[in-house]
Amino acid sequence: MNTVEKFISLVNTYDVQVDHDTKVGSTGYLDKPVLNTLFTGKDEYGRLFINLPIKLKKHTRCGTTEVHMSCDTAFTVFQRYRDNENVFVTGAAPAVLNTHRFVGENHNDLTGLEKLLSGETLTIHANKWLDDGTWVPDTDSWVTISLTC
Repeated sequence: MNTVEKFISLVNTYDVQVDHDTKVGSTGYLDKPVLNTLFTGKDEYGRLFINLPIKLKKHTRCGTTEVHMSCDTAFTVFQRYRDNENVFVTGAAPAVLNTHRFVGENHNDLTGLEKLLSGETLTIHANKWLDDGTWVPDTDSWVTISLTC
Protein backbone atom coordinates (compact mmCIF):
# COMPACT_ATOMS: atom_id res chain seq x y z
CA MET A 1 0.00 0.00 0.00
CA ASN A 2 1.51 3.36 -1.02
CA THR A 3 1.19 6.44 1.17
CA VAL A 4 -1.81 7.89 -0.72
CA GLU A 5 -3.67 4.59 -0.30
CA LYS A 6 -2.79 4.57 3.42
CA PHE A 7 -4.00 8.19 3.73
CA ILE A 8 -7.32 7.37 2.02
CA SER A 9 -7.71 4.29 4.21
CA LEU A 10 -7.21 6.38 7.39
CA VAL A 11 -9.71 9.01 6.23
CA ASN A 12 -12.28 6.31 5.51
CA THR A 13 -11.59 4.33 8.70
CA TYR A 14 -12.08 7.36 10.94
CA ASP A 15 -14.95 8.78 8.86
CA VAL A 16 -13.33 12.19 8.32
CA GLN A 17 -15.63 14.77 6.70
CA VAL A 18 -14.76 15.34 3.04
CA ASP A 19 -14.85 18.92 1.83
CA HIS A 20 -15.36 18.98 -1.94
CA ASP A 21 -14.65 22.71 -2.31
CA THR A 22 -11.20 23.53 -3.67
CA LYS A 23 -9.04 24.99 -0.95
CA VAL A 24 -6.44 27.57 -1.90
CA GLY A 25 -4.50 30.31 -0.15
CA SER A 26 -2.82 33.41 -1.52
CA THR A 27 0.16 31.41 -2.82
CA GLY A 28 -1.97 28.90 -4.71
CA TYR A 29 -1.64 26.30 -1.97
CA LEU A 30 -3.73 25.51 1.09
CA ASP A 31 -2.07 28.08 3.35
CA LYS A 32 -4.42 28.61 6.24
CA PRO A 33 -5.63 25.67 8.28
CA VAL A 34 -9.12 25.98 9.75
CA LEU A 35 -9.63 25.87 13.52
CA ASN A 36 -12.30 23.59 15.00
CA THR A 37 -13.00 21.53 11.86
CA LEU A 38 -11.48 18.19 10.98
CA PHE A 39 -11.81 17.64 7.25
CA THR A 40 -10.02 16.28 4.22
CA GLY A 41 -10.05 17.15 0.54
CA LYS A 42 -7.89 18.08 -2.42
CA ASP A 43 -6.21 21.36 -3.25
CA GLU A 44 -6.53 22.98 -6.68
CA TYR A 45 -3.68 20.75 -7.94
CA GLY A 46 -5.45 17.54 -6.94
CA ARG A 47 -3.22 16.79 -3.96
CA LEU A 48 -4.78 15.21 -0.88
CA PHE A 49 -4.71 17.02 2.46
CA ILE A 50 -6.22 16.74 5.91
CA ASN A 51 -6.91 19.71 8.20
CA LEU A 52 -6.18 18.85 11.85
CA PRO A 53 -7.48 21.17 14.57
CA ILE A 54 -5.39 20.46 17.66
CA LYS A 55 -4.77 21.38 21.26
CA LEU A 56 -1.04 22.07 21.55
CA LYS A 57 0.47 22.02 25.03
CA LYS A 58 4.08 23.06 25.43
CA HIS A 59 5.97 21.83 28.47
CA THR A 60 9.34 23.21 29.58
CA ARG A 61 11.37 22.12 32.57
CA CYS A 62 13.97 24.41 34.12
CA GLY A 63 15.51 22.76 37.15
CA THR A 64 12.63 21.79 39.41
CA THR A 65 10.19 24.24 37.81
CA GLU A 66 7.88 23.24 34.97
CA VAL A 67 6.09 25.75 32.76
CA HIS A 68 3.05 24.71 30.72
CA MET A 69 1.42 26.69 27.92
CA SER A 70 -1.57 25.67 25.86
CA CYS A 71 -3.29 26.88 22.70
CA ASP A 72 -5.73 25.72 20.07
CA THR A 73 -4.27 25.72 16.58
CA ALA A 74 -4.43 23.67 13.40
CA PHE A 75 -2.12 22.23 10.80
CA THR A 76 -2.34 20.22 7.63
CA VAL A 77 -0.77 17.02 6.41
CA PHE A 78 -0.75 17.01 2.63
CA GLN A 79 0.54 15.22 -0.45
CA ARG A 80 3.53 17.29 -1.60
CA TYR A 81 3.59 16.36 -5.30
CA ARG A 82 0.63 15.23 -7.35
CA ASP A 83 2.86 12.86 -9.35
CA ASN A 84 4.43 11.21 -6.28
CA GLU A 85 2.07 9.24 -4.08
CA ASN A 86 4.59 8.66 -1.30
CA VAL A 87 5.64 12.14 -0.19
CA PHE A 88 3.53 13.89 2.45
CA VAL A 89 4.52 17.00 4.41
CA THR A 90 3.06 19.26 7.10
CA GLY A 91 1.97 22.82 6.55
CA ALA A 92 1.30 25.85 8.73
CA ALA A 93 2.38 23.82 11.71
CA PRO A 94 4.15 24.92 14.86
CA ALA A 95 7.87 24.18 14.39
CA VAL A 96 7.77 21.14 16.64
CA LEU A 97 5.35 19.50 14.19
CA ASN A 98 7.62 19.96 11.21
CA THR A 99 7.56 17.44 8.40
CA HIS A 100 10.41 15.24 9.64
CA ARG A 101 8.92 14.89 13.09
CA PHE A 102 5.42 14.16 11.93
CA VAL A 103 5.73 12.09 8.72
CA GLY A 104 9.33 10.91 9.09
CA GLU A 105 12.53 11.41 7.15
CA ASN A 106 11.10 9.73 4.05
CA HIS A 107 7.85 11.74 4.28
CA ASN A 108 5.68 8.63 4.18
CA ASP A 109 5.03 7.62 7.80
CA LEU A 110 1.40 8.33 8.68
CA THR A 111 1.60 6.76 12.16
CA GLY A 112 1.23 10.13 13.91
CA LEU A 113 -1.81 10.96 11.81
CA GLU A 114 -3.36 7.59 12.58
CA LYS A 115 -2.75 8.04 16.32
CA LEU A 116 -4.36 11.51 16.34
CA LEU A 117 -7.38 10.28 14.38
CA SER A 118 -7.83 7.37 16.80
CA GLY A 119 -7.98 9.81 19.73
CA GLU A 120 -4.48 9.38 21.11
CA THR A 121 -2.43 12.26 22.47
CA LEU A 122 1.04 12.50 20.93
CA THR A 123 4.14 13.60 22.80
CA ILE A 124 6.93 15.09 20.71
CA HIS A 125 10.24 16.23 22.22
CA ALA A 126 11.92 19.34 20.92
CA ASN A 127 15.51 19.04 19.71
CA LYS A 128 18.53 21.05 20.77
CA TRP A 129 22.07 21.57 19.55
CA LEU A 130 24.87 20.59 21.87
CA ASP A 131 28.13 22.55 21.93
CA ASP A 132 29.80 19.86 19.81
CA GLY A 133 27.20 20.33 17.06
CA THR A 134 25.18 17.22 17.92
CA TRP A 135 21.39 17.44 17.46
CA VAL A 136 19.64 15.55 20.28
CA PRO A 137 16.16 15.30 21.80
CA ASP A 138 15.61 17.91 24.50
CA THR A 139 14.20 16.09 27.52
CA ASP A 140 13.40 19.46 29.14
CA SER A 141 11.11 20.67 26.34
CA TRP A 142 8.24 18.79 24.75
CA VAL A 143 4.75 19.25 23.41
CA THR A 144 1.63 17.15 23.55
CA ILE A 145 -0.96 17.38 20.82
CA SER A 146 -4.48 16.04 20.52
CA LEU A 147 -7.42 16.70 18.23
CA THR A 148 -9.90 19.29 19.46
CA CYS A 149 -12.92 17.85 17.69
